[in-house]
Amino acid sequence: MSFNHYQTMQKRSIADPELLGTHLPQLHSADCVVSTERLQYSDLHARLSELKGAAGWAQYADKVMTFEAAQGEGEALPTAQLIEGEWYTGTRSVRVRLTGPDQYLLTEMTTHPDNEAQPTMVYRDLSVFCRTDLPVYKAVYRLWYRRNEAHQWLAHCQQFIGWCKEEVR
Repeated sequence: MSFNHYQTMQKRSIADPELLGTHLPQLHSADCVVSTERLQYSDLHARLSELKGAAGWAQYADKVMTFEAAQGEGEALPTAQLIEGEWYTGTRSVRVRLTGPDQYLLTEMTTHPDNEAQPTMVYRDLSVFCRTDLPVYKAVYRLWYRRNEAHQWLAHCQQFIGWCKEEVR
């Protein structure tokens, strides 16, 4: 299905909810470049130091921490006993997972505007409720879809893009 056809259907689903039985989400065209690499702890610490001031979250052996986006440099991210985490600054996000003793998988996603008439990638944003003991209410993720050769939109990746502080509990 073409992006233009989807946009037409999406607008109709809002105007007439009975037409499809649901509201289709609004999709936006852009490009997302994904790269992954395996790192040891010493290399991971250096890479995460680049993310000072980023919004994000981290799961440690004994706790979960959330980080608000900070103006300027912000604080260094603690990395000791890190199990997994996600951070976002502007057009770049990083996901880290512990995969074995002293081995981490780092996935970096960088977004770029896309002005093509028939884009090959689109996204939608989705808010996810957080645990009640965290100081934030909702995490916001960007869900990416890529068009294949058969013109089908398939899930490509999900990208943490920050927090939504509005209280909804």
